[in-house]
Amino acid sequence: MRRFPSCLFVFSVCVFGLAGCKAEDEIRTEVVSHADREPIRLRVAVMQRGKDAWFFRISGPEKHVTQHEKTFEEFVRSAKFDDKKEPALTVTEPKEWKKDPPGGMRFAGYRIPTKPKEIEVTITRLGGDEFSLLQNVRRWQKQVHVPEAEKQEDLDKHKLVRRDMLEDQKQEVIWVNLDGLGVHTVSAPPTPPSGKHKFAELLDAKKQRGVGFPFKFKVPEGWTKKPARQFVLDVYEISDGDKTAEVTLANAGGSVGSNIARWHGNKILGLGEIDDKTALGKVEATRKIAGTNMLFVDLQNPRWRDPDKNRILGVIIPAGRDNSWFVKMTGPIEVVGKHKNAFVTFVESFQSDAP
Repeated sequence: MRRFPSCLFVFSVCVFGLAGCKAEDEIRTEVVSHADREPIRLRVAVMQRGKDAWFFRISGPEKHVTQHEKTFEEFVRSAKFDDKKEPALTVTEPKEWKKDPPGGMRFAGYRIPTKPKEIEVTITRLGGDEFSLLQNVRRWQKQVHVPEAEKQEDLDKHKLVRRDMLEDQKQEVIWVNLDGLGVHTVSAPPTPPSGKHKFAELLDAKKQRGVGFPFKFKVPEGWTKKPARQFVLDVYEISDGDKTAEVTLANAGGSVGSNIARWHGNKILGLGEIDDKTALGKVEATRKIAGTNMLFVDLQNPRWRDPDKNRILGVIIPAGRDNSWFVKMTGPIEVVGKHKNAFVTFVESFQSDAP
């Protein structure tokens, strides 16, 4: 049997290999840069107090936030809670920080004078029943363009959170520390309230029904008005025998998908954690009412641990970038189903409140 020299075989492979490498087949590496992005640091201190979740937040260019981190931490640690008073929280405010006028969705807001843009420090309060640490961390991770945590266990495993105590208050603090890239933006401060429409009155449904909500509406018979809560401008109770459902009108941040995912998640309905894109697929209908596109959602979990809150009818009214109005009916599956037509009729009664 005739054999070819091994060196000839290697040479042939090399020739054929080179013949197949055309210029258009070359692997090219391109670096996509975002000139408007810079290193961003975001720090949030989370405290759960009864049914409320409190968020203390600072974010901005990494170099500036780093300079003020010690003051921010002292600010958080100065928090004093007294559940018998309103407001239930007091803090020691740093002298160099400028406090925003009351208004908007924040409990309090401050500005630190840095160049070229100031840094904002905010305190917000949300109902604890709707609090999900994982969902909030994932939302913040998007803001600084870092990979999202997949599971609750990842938060501690990858040291995304640190747990601490305010010893004098016996209060746990969860510190969230995120470094990434982003564009530092500064929101406009709330418009100072006039004597006619004080911020407290905007949240007092007994005095100012619907003030701030962008629609006028007709309340169905049998709905009982209840006191407003922070971030909830109107509350109505529907009684059906010994069971009740609740209808709320509120404004909140976050994308449409993230809010639906929050309702769907393990904290509220126990239907499982889903991403924003999957959550958008839960929208049953989009209807134009009062010249505005409104998204309808119906979520229920008959196996949920709280049978008095195992169904949500939601109408989401997008109001700008990462901001929406929400109309929700929450209650037992059968009660919500029985009054669904009344809820839809209620939403259909919306008329623009523009002057």
